[in-house]
Amino acid sequence: MINLKTVLRTRLLACCLGLVIPVFANADDTEIYFARANAANEQNTPKANVLIMLDTSGSMRNCRNGSGSTWCTDIENRRITLLHEAMKQIIADAPNTVEIGLGRFRGSSGGQILLPVMPVNDITRRYFLDALDDINGGQNLTNPDRNAQPSGGTPTSLAFDDMADYMLGNRNRTDVSYPNSGAICVSNAPDVEVCEDVIETNIVEVNECDTSDPACNARYVWNTVPSCDLSSSSCRLANERVVNRCDTRQPNCRSSSFWFFTTYYLSDYQQRSTIYELTVETTVQRCNTVEGGCADERVVVSGNNFVSPVNTANQCESNHIILFTDGAPSGDDPEDVGLVSCGRNSYECQERIAAHLNSNSNRLNTPIKTHNIGLYMGASTLANMQAVSGAGGGETYDSDSAESLLEAFQETLDLIDEDARSISAPGVAVNAMNRFQHLDQLYYSVFQPFESSYWNGNLKRYHVVDGEIHGQNGYAVDPATGYFRTGSRSMWSSMIDGPDVTKGGAREQVSTRNLFYTTSLGGDLQEMNWGSTSVPSNTQLGLAANASSAQRTALLNELKTMWGDPLHSVPVMVNYGEDAENNYVFVSTNGGMLHAIDTEDGSEAFAFMPHEILQKANLYTTSRPPLRVNNTRQTYGLDGSWVAWRKGGANAMAEPEFVYLYGGMRRGGRNYYALDVTDPTDPEMLWQVNNSSEDLAGLGQTWSTPTLTSVPDGSGSEVPIIVVGGGYSPNDHDNYSALSTGDEMGNMVYFLDARTGEVVWSAGGRNDAVKPVNSMKWAVPSSIAVVDIDFDGVADHMYYGDLGGQVFRITIEDDGDHVVERIANLGGGTSSARRRFYEAPAVGLVKANTGNELYVVIGSGYRAHPLDETTTDGVFVIRDRTALNRSATQAEATISNLTNVTAGGTPLTTQRGWYYTFAETGEKALASPIIFNNRILFTTYAPTVDQEYDNPCAVRYGRSYLHTVNLLTARPAALSDDLPTPTSRSQALEQSTPAPTPTLLVDDEGRVITIVGTEVVGEGALGDPRLRKRRWMQLPPDEANTIREEHSVQDTEGGE
Repeated sequence: MINLKTVLRTRLLACCLGLVIPVFANADDTEIYFARANAANEQNTPKANVLIMLDTSGSMRNCRNGSGSTWCTDIENRRITLLHEAMKQIIADAPNTVEIGLGRFRGSSGGQILLPVMPVNDITRRYFLDALDDINGGQNLTNPDRNAQPSGGTPTSLAFDDMADYMLGNRNRTDVSYPNSGAICVSNAPDVEVCEDVIETNIVEVNECDTSDPACNARYVWNTVPSCDLSSSSCRLANERVVNRCDTRQPNCRSSSFWFFTTYYLSDYQQRSTIYELTVETTVQRCNTVEGGCADERVVVSGNNFVSPVNTANQCESNHIILFTDGAPSGDDPEDVGLVSCGRNSYECQERIAAHLNSNSNRLNTPIKTHNIGLYMGASTLANMQAVSGAGGGETYDSDSAESLLEAFQETLDLIDEDARSISAPGVAVNAMNRFQHLDQLYYSVFQPFESSYWNGNLKRYHVVDGEIHGQNGYAVDPATGYFRTGSRSMWSSMIDGPDVTKGGAREQVSTRNLFYTTSLGGDLQEMNWGSTSVPSNTQLGLAANASSAQRTALLNELKTMWGDPLHSVPVMVNYGEDAENNYVFVSTNGGMLHAIDTEDGSEAFAFMPHEILQKANLYTTSRPPLRVNNTRQTYGLDGSWVAWRKGGANAMAEPEFVYLYGGMRRGGRNYYALDVTDPTDPEMLWQVNNSSEDLAGLGQTWSTPTLTSVPDGSGSEVPIIVVGGGYSPNDHDNYSALSTGDEMGNMVYFLDARTGEVVWSAGGRNDAVKPVNSMKWAVPSSIAVVDIDFDGVADHMYYGDLGGQVFRITIEDDGDHVVERIANLGGGTSSARRRFYEAPAVGLVKANTGNELYVVIGSGYRAHPLDETTTDGVFVIRDRTALNRSATQAEATISNLTNVTAGGTPLTTQRGWYYTFAETGEKALASPIIFNNRILFTTYAPTVDQEYDNPCAVRYGRSYLHTVNLLTARPAALSDDLPTPTSRSQALEQSTPAPTPTLLVDDEGRVITIVGTEVVGEGALGDPRLRKRRWMQLPPDEANTIREEHSVQDTEGGE
């Protein structure tokens, strides 16, 4: 017998799959955090419907290995007993995400539904046990009646046809009777307390009321008093009685004499008072507890049709039929099957039924899988059953004992349950982060995806110790996952925070914040007065003008402490002098804020929120919208990365003369901001620009992280600028579609005066460009790589790619008439060649015997759709000869004149460079490469790793890779000279989400530590001491000799 656990774990992984797959509409790179099913659909819950058809033919009363028409005398050895006991255990252990129904053979004429597909719980379990008892009529009897159950033939195709009709909800063609054709309650509603208002009438005394009111009643009472005025009608004498003597001068005393006797009579004074009574009606509530009744009931048939258990609205539901038999069909007439057209061969007919069920073209447009479990199958019968299961998308298992039979059932259901749990409601998968480093310090911006348009985030600090990432309590990263281990504690945290983004970090330090905001484009910063009831106004906060004070207070309370997700924002750190530890880190989030964090303790110096975000602050605080139907977010904020211009003071340890910050919004909008943060506790607005300006009309979503440099102004001076790509055009690239003939926006490059924000120069495919470039048809969302060959602080060349697969160079001219040239065209019209360059290239200087050349390295990948598998992406190395030698000529680089080294080989010196395509399906480059010590280092992401992804309810965990390649030979390269050369260009990382650009740390001993995200992937010798990383730098005279080909690279790194 086969090892069921091994087979099921590896081959039946998809038994719950093949569901309705929604079509992608708008999407972005957050799609990796969600399943494809609609997260907003409440019906999308994990569930598997399983109908088990049981063999109740006469052969099931035989002994395990026997045959004949009489009952096996050994009760425990009967086949039906084995099935009975196995099924009882299945019912006892059924997982709560699997609903089960039972069917059986009906003599020789087809099948019968014993129980509808329903949950197995304390309410329904008795129905299952009763049904199982019924099919084993001879249980515990040594000589049962010959006609007791089980009996009859094995009409497998006819019975399968009936089971299929039930699952599909077809008309009941066989007109069979069902033992439980009535409704079965599968869950009870909770008892309900029913209350009603009852009017109670009570008469109460009051001081006074209006007697004209029918509810008011006045009555008199006489009270005994010491005396009163008898002339008043409210005074009287009463209770006269005989006394010994009284003063007859008093009105209440009199006497009567007879002969010698005098009788005295004394009366009480009584004062009349009025009592007012008011009839009061009171409403009181009287309650009684009423049983809740049935909350959910199931039936087999309704009218002439079966009632299908399939919920086609639930994208996370799977459906199955398990056929159990102990032999080949007998008494079967496939020609009577109604679902499909069949001949006389039962197994061929079963294959057709299974194939029909397993297609999207059945009656429900929802696949239903077929599995087979056999008992004592011969080789031929087993092969036929395997063919049926194969057509039905399932598997076949053979059993020869009670244990193996139970295992076959349990493993099948366990796997169905495992799939159901793995596809648990569309949602979330894992944490993700960007990185930044300074000395031995690492700052991770972390976030947690959520089934909402608002995600929580944080900034956490760690440090490197002996080549490992540590927190306060030692090693911080779980090597098995590549993410922070559960018991770790980051540096600012007062508690164990591990991978929880809501604990510790900078977020923990905020109880209330110094929030600066603007109320107009580029307006002065204003500090939030949290106690003000009118400034900013309700409408400036996204509230209705007449919003209540409670609504305003709730919004402001959220603004005081909220920390949105830094989805794409890489932290930038600035030193403020005095010592190396006087630093602040700046990071922005999709909560719409830029945060300034003191690196000493993680406290927040200030937060900045521009008016574009503030005026819809309700969407980030008290009215956070859900995801769209296609699982995309409705709100973003300041989603871009920032750069700092720090002008140093009198010496290295002095305070800087000024610090300016520059950043955009990415998907949050089409603005760039410049802040003066010279005082990190009191920021000022430097300038703000957006597409409303005539000379920036082509600016798209501001994805391009600014690059700081200087260019000639045409009059012999230089102007400090930030250079940015034109940005992203969502309407052209968010959808899976053919490449546009020209993007709506973003097909530009802008030089902005770093001090004023004014456009100094622009190039692009628009008529309003200073330098029109017809071939610039597509958006430029990446940073711009800047090359300063002579180290004078003024740019000489700039490189960038676009979303049409093109690569351009800008040659900076002293007269300001800069030259734009397309140096490579690597895209194509077919889906496999539709390459896009979202990230900036890296540029290396090669000083060879044939002359100096710049090597431009760029990777392609559909950043907006990391799960895309249609494009063949790769890394491309372009030799640019004419940048440094204007008299030279070169053809435009294309796929045909680059050496394809995918399968190995050496780049040809006669060609424009080299490339290789990535090995994994859908593998793509989603971060900029770096060049260091003759090596190219870059990361890629592949969307599938050892999982079946027909399932729209599974979060598509992928795999990231680090590629290390020799720049000149294209061969695999070690991370450092003292490490062995690997046999492969790439190594798998533990991270299951896209990894960032590698970070290189150099320790006190001159060793390079390579960090990718949270993984330390290597440590080795620095190599040539003349090499510098991350930017072009002036070399000391003793190191400035020519670097020959064996050490031939000076590098610059593209942004992210």
